[in-house]
Amino acid sequence: MTTMHYQFDMYTLDRVDTSPTPLDWRTMVRWLCGFLGFSAIMFYFGSTYPCYPPVGPKQYPYNNLYLEKGGDPAVQPEPVKHYEL
Repeated sequence: MTTMHYQFDMYTLDRVDTSPTPLDWRTMVRWLCGFLGFSAIMFYFGSTYPCYPPVGPKQYPYNNLYLEKGGDPAVQPEPVKHYEL
C-alpha cells in the first residue's frame, strides 16, 4: 500500500487560486448594493404600475348569444359590432 504524497494536489486540476481579487472589497459591495437597490426599485414600480397587453371586448356569435341568454325571439336584437384583430 502506498501513501499519498503531502503535495499530491500539485498534480490535480482543482488548485485553489489565492491571488487577490481584480476589484477591492468595497467596490464589489457597492456594485452589489447598487444592483440589489435597482432591482428593488424596479420591483416596486412594476408592482405599482402593472403593464398588461391590450384586450378587446369579448365577442360571441349569434348577436352575443341573444336567444341563449333569454332574449325574446319575437324582438329583433340590435346589431353587434364585431371587431377584427
